Amino acid sequence: MSGLAAVFHRDGRPAAAPDLQPLLAAVRDRGPDREAMRLDGPAALGQTSRTSTPGSTQAAGPLHDAGAGLVLVFDGRLDDRPALASALGAPGDLDDAPLVLAAYRAWGEAAFARLAGDFALIIWDARRQRLVAARDILGLRPLCLAVTPHAVYCASSAPALARHLHRPIDEGTVAEALCGRTVSVTRTLYDGVERLPPGHRLIVGRDRTDVAPYWTPDAREELRYARDDEYADDLRTRLTAAVADRLRATEGRPAGLMLSGGLDSGSIYATAAALGHDLHAFTLGVADGALDETAAARATVAHVGGAHWTRVEASVAAFDFAAEAAATGALPAHPAGAASHGLRRRAAAAGAGVLLNGVGGDEWLFGTRAHLADLIAHGRARAFVRRWRAELAMPDSVGTRGVWRDALWPLVPQALRPVARRLVRPRRLPVWIAPDFARRVALADRLRLTVPAVQARSHAARYLVTEAWSPGAIAAREEQERFAVGAGLEDRAPFYDRRIVTFALGLPEEQRRGDGLPKAVLRRAMAGRLPASTLRSVTYGDYSHFLLEAFAGVGSRSLVADLAIARRDWVRASAVVRLHDALDTAVAGGLDNWPALADDLWAVLAVELWCRGAEGR
Repeated sequence: MSGLAAVFHRDGRPAAAPDLQPLLAAVRDRGPDREAMRLDGPAALGQTSRTSTPGSTQAAGPLHDAGAGLVLVFDGRLDDRPALASALGAPGDLDDAPLVLAAYRAWGEAAFARLAGDFALIIWDARRQRLVAARDILGLRPLCLAVTPHAVYCASSAPALARHLHRPIDEGTVAEALCGRTVSVTRTLYDGVERLPPGHRLIVGRDRTDVAPYWTPDAREELRYARDDEYADDLRTRLTAAVADRLRATEGRPAGLMLSGGLDSGSIYATAAALGHDLHAFTLGVADGALDETAAARATVAHVGGAHWTRVEASVAAFDFAAEAAATGALPAHPAGAASHGLRRRAAAAGAGVLLNGVGGDEWLFGTRAHLADLIAHGRARAFVRRWRAELAMPDSVGTRGVWRDALWPLVPQALRPVARRLVRPRRLPVWIAPDFARRVALADRLRLTVPAVQARSHAARYLVTEAWSPGAIAAREEQERFAVGAGLEDRAPFYDRRIVTFALGLPEEQRRGDGLPKAVLRRAMAGRLPASTLRSVTYGDYSHFLLEAFAGVGSRSLVADLAIARRDWVRASAVVRLHDALDTAVAGGLDNWPALADDLWAVLAVELWCRGAEGR
């Protein structure tokens, strides 16, 4: 894990250490053990590194190729290294950063589409006098940029750039956050500081700044095998390769795993065992017996035969949301994510520098009721009736009305959807948003999310792509990565491997939602490797109670009594108080709407905690 920083003076002025040092200091939390920089004419590149895991992926600093005039800083790890090395004619044991540099030297910016893994990188190309940057296809490693008339800056952190360049707050993004929405892939909380989108590359010359995709999800072609078992075999092969690659470079340190009682993390655990790795599994325990997955996780460990398993009580009582917001300059982690803080700390204390997880399994393999729309569109009446009945029997069934909604909505043309939304469910701005503020930032227009055109063969495939690369999904991945950094760990998610992503993009929908349960293909792939109870499990934990714990921990009542965001005229203080009152009443009365009210209140308080941190309170 590394922190990256770079500056390029477009006017040709030589870069000096003071131009970069403040940025490096601001990303040191990502790499507190080592720090190095390189100055090369108008460019300066720097890197901070963490030595949490030995091995080739822990670069010491900028890599310089004097003959080619290239300097590289790299944060991440590569997958499928043998194929890349073979294509380059390079030694198979070449470290990740030299492989990346060799790929750029051979193919230029076309190299990025051939790099698989979790990464962010910056290259100074002295011969062409340009700065080049790229980010992995899912945005698993952060990279941001800021452009001024005379220079371009890049860093692993948006707040780092904002502090260095004294950027003001982007009030429009703040307004979206107060509504609990993430609308943009590029905008940040700071004006003039942007994210480089996943799967994109940046090229900056003296008179050119160009951001463009080097890879886009393509779900036009369907993967077709003759038998169901062939899909399962293919997925098992890809998952084995994904797990193996993520266990590379952990020699001498145990790799940990966040093990729930569900199918996704259990599949990773069983796959690692088949590869000869006894992962130290850590399971979150929950006091509520209806939500606790300890017994199911224990059954998985017993079936696989693991020797190292630890239960850690899930709690947010000791998590300091205000301190996190002040330290990172970002909105504090959602309480559901913060509940794993103790588990991550326990894993780090046990010596793990890498923590695997099952995130991504839901995104790629769960399936969607949009498949019903495809059956309607193709006139497959009998298949529609069978799937309709199966959907109503699914553990995640939303009832007859919900199934009809999900079946018919994809058939509504994009041009008519804004009108349809207003007719079916008129959208009103939250009452706690100050009206003048909403008008000033054109909030109503900002919240009208435009879904980009997606290359897909069906409504179901289009839904998969749209959801997986939505602004909210990308923001959630960034939050998880930032949270791991705070715990001193590196997260690795095998289901985010590109080989699994491409498999999922081509997977027929029947392979996802079949046999009466979602993730049918994964259940077949893991048959025999996991206990029958896990293969049949469908976990839908509602962790809204962590929000109530968080409210108690941050002193929500005292916060809403003296809101910094009200003094900025962003919200109406009286409306926020009423929201809190409504939540208290709903919780006391056991009303079904209290989780939604809690989510609304957290959206407000998260911005409040961030604002107080920004003000130095």
